[in-house]
Amino acid sequence: MAIAGGQVLDRPLQPLTTAEVAALPVTAVGSSETLVPQASGGTETTAGGPAVGSDDSQSTSEETIPTPRWDRFTNPASSQSGVVIIEAGKVSFAVAEDRIHVLWVTPGSGYLMNRLSSDETSVTISFSSSRDAWLVKASLIDGLLVLSSVKDPIA
Repeated sequence: MAIAGGQVLDRPLQPLTTAEVAALPVTAVGSSETLVPQASGGTETTAGGPAVGSDDSQSTSEETIPTPRWDRFTNPASSQSGVVIIEAGKVSFAVAEDRIHVLWVTPGSGYLMNRLSSDETSVTISFSSSRDAWLVKASLIDGLLVLSSVKDPIA
């Protein structure tokens, strides 16, 4: 007995044959469509003041920080991004609007991550364990993203 699509069948499920797969309807996906993730609508900011529809006279909304335009999603040829993969972990960096951004960090097994320093043109992240420590640095030098890593054994 097998369940397929919510129906109980009295015979086992069989994989589709090549002819059955070829007969399945196919939908063409246009390559001109581009998905651009925008957390807050690009670089537009919201105006300060109470939120529309709020009946709380003490409520305020602060101006949001502009979301950088991630050109690497819309124009990969002109983007700068990089991933550092070491035994201590993985870090992904990207440059947007002449600023370095950390996209994600994944510490390796047994390692802890700590952001040591960060400004517009440089980010330093450390991974540490009981055995060793790693430093990963991303710098923006003359408009180019430069990534480096160094291992420091713990004595």
